[in-house]
Parts: sequence; structure tokens; C-alpha cells
Amino acid sequence: MQMFGSLDRVEEYFTIVLAHELGHAADPELPALSESLEDMNLTEEQRMRVALQIEENAWNYALELIPEADLPMMSAIIDESLYAYRLQVEEAGAEAGIA
Repeated sequence: MQMFGSLDRVEEYFTIVLAHELGHAADPELPALSESLEDMNLTEEQRMRVALQIEENAWNYALELIPEADLPMMSAIIDESLYAYRLQVEEAGAEAGIA
């Protein structure tokens, strides 16, 4: 409702989000990426980049899983989903540049 102003496309929305979650389950890189999040030698920026990579991998899988999905709708959902991760990477990078 918040993104599209009505519930007319809620089933499409759920299909897209489910495809993303299946992307996590199917991601062969997920165990290694998740483990690297616990590496205390990584900087905050590096950790945020790993978290972003985990999400991007899942979205890339979703794009392949449902190629018939409405691309503008899917792009809007992906962009909204990744916004916070990208912002955290940007902020961590800026803080690293200041330090």
C-alpha cells in the first residue's frame, strides 16, 4: 500500500519478495558471506558491503526466477529494499574517510 498506493498488485509484490527470499536460500555464497560478517578484522564499511552483497545476490536470483515480472515494479521494490544497505555503505565509507 505504501509503495504503490493500493493493494491491486499485492500478489505480484509477494511473488517478487518470495523470489528474493528464495534467492537467499539458493545462494551458494551465503554461508561464506555470512561468516565474513563475523570477522572482527573487517571495517564497518567492509561489513556493510558484505551485507549489501548478500542482498544483491538474492535479488539477482529473483530476477532470474521470475523474468515475467513487471520490471518497473520489480525495480522499485529492489531499489527500496537496497536503499538502506547502500546508504549504510556510503555512510561507513564517509566515516572511514574522516577517521
